Amino acid sequence: MEEADQLLRESGLRMTLEIEFDVAESVVPSSGIFHVKLAKRGAGLGITITSPSNRHSGDPLIISDIRKGSVAHRTGVIQPGDKLWAIDNVRLDNCSIEDAAQIIENSGEIVKLRI
Repeated sequence: MEEADQLLRESGLRMTLEIEFDVAESVVPSSGIFHVKLAKRGAGLGITITSPSNRHSGDPLIISDIRKGSVAHRTGVIQPGDKLWAIDNVRLDNCSIEDAAQIIENSGEIVKLRI
């Protein structure tokens, strides 16, 4: 951080900054359903999960929002409205939003979403 700060001060009036970031292993498509592996960072995955008011047993949870700049957003494949079927191979068809949040919290560094 100190080195970057020093470079910014010494650069003068104009500078081009190029930023790179890693995204965990990409997407594995499978007949409309795909898996996304996300690296869990301090601020979470960057997704908001909701449950439709008319949800029946066997129905998935829904990804209602993706926080810009989050690890989920950077994959470029997760969209609001996507159905979330499983987290780390734990099926969500009978899970609450709270259960899903607990699964994410207890997961390892890489979280696998089935969408």
